[in-house]
Amino acid sequence: MSRSVDNRFFLQLALGVMFLALGILGISRYSSDLAQVGRALGNFFGSSSGTFTIVVSVIQLAAGLFLLIDLFAGISSGIVTLVQMLIFILFLVNMLLRFFLNGFLEPDFFPWLAAVGKESVILASIWVVRGRA
Repeated sequence: MSRSVDNRFFLQLALGVMFLALGILGISRYSSDLAQVGRALGNFFGSSSGTFTIVVSVIQLAAGLFLLIDLFAGISSGIVTLVQMLIFILFLVNMLLRFFLNGFLEPDFFPWLAAVGKESVILASIWVVRGRA
């Protein structure tokens, strides 16, 4: 593998570590943003179980592992493009469910806007890293 160590490298490293940590936290059932996503998805689909939290956690854990493995092992560019696009789409769907379909402008406008802004930066970072393949 012959990848240069540039800003995209560090961005992908940071995203990989973040997704890995969020996945572990969610699976460990810590009270995190990921648990909030799981509750929001559960409420949206009429379920009160933690199944959605675990599903989202496993997806995030897998995304983190994939991003980190791709940095150091070099995966086929077609697979990388496909998986990174899938990560982007799933993160976008997660944002839409969490911020617009279940909890629009909650608890108040500015905290909601700050949370949407933070998640949008992550979404944009996923897009930038996706262009790396």
